[in-house]
Amino acid sequence: MLKLMEDVIDLVGEENVVQVVTDNGPQYKAAGQVLMERWPHIFWTLCAAHCIDLMLMDIGKIRRVQQTVETAQRITRYIYNHNWVLSLMRKYAGGEILRPGVTRFATNFIALDSILEKRGALRQMFASSEWYDSRYSYAGTEGSKIEDLVTRQPFWQWATTIVKAIKPLYEVLRAVDSEIYPQMGFLYHMMVKAKDQIMEADPAHGRSYINIIEQWWGTQMGTELHLAAYYLNPRFQYNIDGIGMDETLLDALRNVIYKMEADPEKAALCLEESKLFREGSYSFGQRAAVVSKHNMNPAERWVHFGGSARNLKRIAIWIFSQSVSSSGCESNWSTFALVHSKQRNRLTQKLLNDLVYVHYNLRLRLKCIQEEVELKYTDPIYGSFTADDDDPLLGWLVGQQQEPEFDEPGSPP
Repeated sequence: MLKLMEDVIDLVGEENVVQVVTDNGPQYKAAGQVLMERWPHIFWTLCAAHCIDLMLMDIGKIRRVQQTVETAQRITRYIYNHNWVLSLMRKYAGGEILRPGVTRFATNFIALDSILEKRGALRQMFASSEWYDSRYSYAGTEGSKIEDLVTRQPFWQWATTIVKAIKPLYEVLRAVDSEIYPQMGFLYHMMVKAKDQIMEADPAHGRSYINIIEQWWGTQMGTELHLAAYYLNPRFQYNIDGIGMDETLLDALRNVIYKMEADPEKAALCLEESKLFREGSYSFGQRAAVVSKHNMNPAERWVHFGGSARNLKRIAIWIFSQSVSSSGCESNWSTFALVHSKQRNRLTQKLLNDLVYVHYNLRLRLKCIQEEVELKYTDPIYGSFTADDDDPLLGWLVGQQQEPEFDEPGSPP
């Protein structure tokens, strides 16, 4: 892994590399540390999407969250493993109760939210004459127990509270996992805002979620690069009190400048120029600069209005051009898994490589065409399955060693 990263850096030129983003596997951590020792100006950071996914995984281990998810899975497994019940559900819900094509991120949240959207349809189904006339509703059967879960209020109350509390973190995941524009200048602010919204949504239990978020941010995810980007973002610098003289942010900014600028004199100039930016002086105070602080990409804003701080401008543009996630690069592995599933594992290596190459590049071309036609946001959390066995939605459809029940013609009344 280290050799691969070193080869790529040598290929593109070390002077053109600001950051290397990986997931938090031990082999990546070891490689990242070595890279920063060899090239002191390069930052190694963890993939924000992967870290947030792991936050959600830890939140899912909280007892009340785990019990609610397991109850929801019990409902969906029952419905999807009984053909007649599934048909009845589709009649009342007008489709599926689970969103298709869920990727590896936030699976439980997406599924739970989807079930909440179909709550009324599920209640109508279990209150219908068709249900009561069927053998599935008989007392003592699993169907009667599922009916009881769906028609009672406690499960829905817990599910609603959990979804509302987790949604702010999920929104951050959506942002960092998208490829619309780099999120380096926004990640820190989004995390702070998400924590505030979580406490507002669930004052009684929000602290347990936030403890998990802060643990991941403090030990794994947060870096001085994120803090410096927050400080240099005009949208926040000029709208949130206290940022300009915050010691933690200033320390982060200084350390990032020292790391990215090897010349001490130029580094000192960057620090002097930061005062002009902080005070909104000279080019930063132009009318167009003030008007555009809310809606212009921070990198573009520095391009147009950073002329009074030429040295700091160069560093700011580098920072705001950085991604916070490596998940976009994982599409190639998803394509490999799609082609090389158990049903297609007899392909020769050359043919397999050719199929992956063609399929992946077709997806890139289609994406470019779509962007040319319309700039429409697509939720990156909803993607295509990788391989059947890896589908994260599978746990919501079947349990271990569980086979679906295909009813005989004319069943079940």
